[in-house]
Amino acid sequence: MLFDNAELAKLEGPPGSLRTLGDQAEEAKKKGGGKKKQAGSLMDPPKPAAPYLQTEVIMHNLMMVESYKRKVGKPIMDDAEIHEITKLLWEAPYGVISHDIEEDPDNPKYDYANKAALDLFQATWDELIGQPSSCTTEDVNQASASQNIADRQKLLKQTQDEGTAAVHSYWRKGLKGRPVCISNGLLWNIEAPSGALIGQAIAIHEWEFEDGTREQQVTEQADHVRHLKEVDGLTKGDSVLDAAIAELLQRKELLQHLQ
Repeated sequence: MLFDNAELAKLEGPPGSLRTLGDQAEEAKKKGGGKKKQAGSLMDPPKPAAPYLQTEVIMHNLMMVESYKRKVGKPIMDDAEIHEITKLLWEAPYGVISHDIEEDPDNPKYDYANKAALDLFQATWDELIGQPSSCTTEDVNQASASQNIADRQKLLKQTQDEGTAAVHSYWRKGLKGRPVCISNGLLWNIEAPSGALIGQAIAIHEWEFEDGTREQQVTEQADHVRHLKEVDGLTKGDSVLDAAIAELLQRKELLQHLQ
């Protein structure tokens, strides 16, 4: 005999029936018995981590900031500990965005953008990452689309050859079509620890959205320059006047891009 009478009694239900261990387990589950899921147990589905907490992103951030320091000659953030870098970069008040050129140099794809950059380009992390970086360049407006593409290729090539490139009066567009002009940015190469070129990033410190008031801004700055000359008596070579003239020329250049 496989079971004696006492063992059979434990398995038997009502007279004339024989319950298996599987039946008993199923019954216990229906009554709420069995092993219960505890808070934070391995049975819970994992929660997606914020982008800057993902291991892949952390490693990428470290290569970005180390490459910046080598190429620019100073850290991208002052007094930042290495364990703080990824969070500080994610929350920086300026935009930081990068694309990968290791897999497909002719069609680089975005592989990082901090919160400021995502806001700038009207996108979420999932919407932007993995997209060709050209998606925020083309068709800013029909008249200047070809020029924007040519400018982009020139900047990327200059950065690749020289390690860095300053960016001024550079028009892009958000994923929802909003034009934005990067008026102060810096491109740099991202290198692996081996020294191999794997990508490029840009820190965007100043930008402007087109809101239809560009002509007015040019007029106001021209009036300011005229006042400095005629009323204040400043002449060329004075730092205040030179700065005002430089600003006027920049505003005129921005206006021309839209016409």
